[in-house]
Amino acid sequence: MTSLRPGTTRCILYLLLFAGFLYLHMSHPAAMASPTLELSGNREVLLFGTNLAVLCGLGLVLAAPLLALAHENTLRLPDGPPCSTRP
Repeated sequence: MTSLRPGTTRCILYLLLFAGFLYLHMSHPAAMASPTLELSGNREVLLFGTNLAVLCGLGLVLAAPLLALAHENTLRLPDGPPCSTRP
């Protein structure tokens, strides 16, 4: 039961990331399709030659295993003597 809370929080975190991606895609479709991102002051940022939708999608793909590794490290038992060393 100790693994439920960290796993649930990481799942909610990933769902929030995904919801943010969907919100951007639904509310700003032109920005998601553009290879540059317009900032204030008439400045533009080049997005490595791809559009924002692809970068956000790659971010979601990379976030999933990173959150899984964080979850695994949270559940890892500390080094110590094995549990079966009873007298």
